[in-house]
Amino acid sequence: MIRIATASALAAAVLGWLLWPSSAPATELTVGSADRVVTVAVATPRVGDRDVEVRVTDRTGRADDAGPVEVTAVLPTMGFCAAPAPATPLGGGRFRAARVPLMSPGDWQLRVDAGGATHVLPLTVLP
Repeated sequence: MIRIATASALAAAVLGWLLWPSSAPATELTVGSADRVVTVAVATPRVGDRDVEVRVTDRTGRADDAGPVEVTAVLPTMGFCAAPAPATPLGGGRFRAARVPLMSPGDWQLRVDAGGATHVLPLTVLP
């Protein structure tokens, strides 16, 4: 009887460990133009203020410190557009926009202004 209880407890522990929600990897989106490739990463695309990582390269993959970079969150279905969030340069074509507001679930657009061009990336935000 003790063996059955021990085996049941062990099976329940293993099953719980396998089914326990893990942190999801960052959502990464990429868009390109004739001269640049912009990649955006959002660690957790959920409602709230989120940091957005931006990487800018030229078409050959070399880092492009594209001058000022801004990220704007837009929710077209609700007619909402947040104020642009200036991105801090991190070097090597990388930038970070802090606290970009994603205020409700839905299909958002992240508009990245880099080097005089606007790049639009779709982002689904979960509750």
